[in-house]
Amino acid sequence: PGIMATIAGNDTVLVILRENSNKADIILSLKLLFARE
Repeated sequence: PGIMATIAGNDTVLVILRENSNKADIILSLKLLFARE
C-alpha cells in the first residue's frame, strides 16, 4: 500500500515509497520478508 514502485537487480532492491507512507511499517515488512534463518 505504501510502496509506489520497485526495481530489483541481482543483489539490490530499490523501493520507492509513496508520500506520507508509514516508513517504519514498510521497513519492518521488508525485514520480515527478507529475513534469513
